Amino acid sequence: MVRMLICYYSRSGNTKKMAYLIQKGVMEEDVDVDTKDVKDVKVDDLLGYDGIIIGSPTYY
Repeated sequence: MVRMLICYYSRSGNTKKMAYLIQKGVMEEDVDVDTKDVKDVKVDDLLGYDGIIIGSPTYY
């Protein structure tokens, strides 16, 4: 099964909401998805995924 990581940073919560909406859509395609705050992702974790989606706010 394909594994994807959605990694996000959310200052006000909007990017987090978007990350979980994307997760819902990806899961509908029978893809195994992990959604994590960027603070909870280690470099070694990245090697275990077939694809990575990164989300960040437009205003920092």
